[in-house]
Amino acid sequence: AGVRPTVRTYGALLSALAEWDGGAGAARDSAVTTVRALLLEMRVEHAIQPDAYCAMAALRAMGNARDWRAAVELVDALRAGADAALTEDAGAAARARRAERAREDGEGAEGALLDDDVERVDAARAARVGARVRARPPALGTSVYTAAIGVCARAGQLRSAERLFAWMRADRVAPTAATIAALVGGCAFDGEWRRALELLDELEAIDGGEAVTTSPSAIYAYSGALRACARAREYAEVLYLFDRIRQQGLRPDGYCYHQVVLACEHAGTVRRVRELLDEMRADGVRGNVFVNTAAVQVFAAKGAFNAALQLLDEMCADGPRPTVVTYNVLLRGLLVREQIETAKQVIKQMPKLGVQPDGYSHSMLANALAAGGQAAEAAKYVAKLPVDLVSPRTYHGLVVSLCQAGEPRLALEQLGVMRRAGLAPEPRTMRLLLDEFSGELGGE
Repeated sequence: AGVRPTVRTYGALLSALAEWDGGAGAARDSAVTTVRALLLEMRVEHAIQPDAYCAMAALRAMGNARDWRAAVELVDALRAGADAALTEDAGAAARARRAERAREDGEGAEGALLDDDVERVDAARAARVGARVRARPPALGTSVYTAAIGVCARAGQLRSAERLFAWMRADRVAPTAATIAALVGGCAFDGEWRRALELLDELEAIDGGEAVTTSPSAIYAYSGALRACARAREYAEVLYLFDRIRQQGLRPDGYCYHQVVLACEHAGTVRRVRELLDEMRADGVRGNVFVNTAAVQVFAAKGAFNAALQLLDEMCADGPRPTVVTYNVLLRGLLVREQIETAKQVIKQMPKLGVQPDGYSHSMLANALAAGGQAAEAAKYVAKLPVDLVSPRTYHGLVVSLCQAGEPRLALEQLGVMRRAGLAPEPRTMRLLLDEFSGELGGE
């Protein structure tokens, strides 16, 4: 129609692609390819410099697809004042879009970064467009850097996130609490707890420490550091870091409480877990089934079954309601300590409390019965279960337990039970039985 698009036109289109809910996988990859082609078209066809709004929209689309490479290359291209189309594929997409729109062949399109030795571009046009674009180099602000770092961190690419952070420093762009939180998130993926703690030191130095208390992103930085310490199994550091959060005057969220409660299984006490639950209520943190389930797990692991049952009663009375996972962590603790009768009572009571035992609940009990010298009872218990609660995996666990209990014949009989139930044994189950009977059966 002869109407030239502006940077706002492209910004709106890029934003629409970033928000487009066209599905997962290939659809999201296709959206990123289109975004890259549009960035190419802006620079090469119309000599429009992408502004921060366009860059942020493009990074959102790249983040949705976990395309961290595209994010790094976009920032690299913007820093260099070069074109933001990043690969041959992006150039091909731009050529296809123009060919379809104009139904013309023969007009070239740039398929690589617009630099001094770009290929397949008319030299005069490249010089003309390049001069127009580079006359207005992009201003990469904190928000663009932070968004790109976040894309890399969420994709588990800490090295690339650190490279962007180094570029940010080189460009004298000051990081904010949100930047630190995004980078700490990358540390959490890799368990780089020492680096996470270093970044917290940087956070506490921003604006003389005011960023910690004024930025909503600060607590996310601390919770990411908690996760990094937990992933590295530095449980004492988790407890120390939680105290540090308190000292900074921050209010821990449910995720922070979840991490520190789990750490108490290795580095804390039952009493400390109870104190944490009380602190959570005093802080006004909404009841969290994950935190309470973690607390039940710690109580059960430490043999504090009365405390675990008391917490379950509180959950049933005041919420949040326990789930089958909550009961399963209790059952696992009971059965590890050979409290089989108590475990039976818990399974019996679960339906009355509105929670149905699942296949894992019954499988744990059956395996414990077999390991405790009650092999026949274990086999009968599984045979009586409803069909929807048993699977080849259930029988594999039972066969393993029966063989370990010195009952290989009874383990072999489970193959017939499985066939009658319409289940096919797993290959590992067959290998186990073959190994068990190889000496007795010989060639047979």
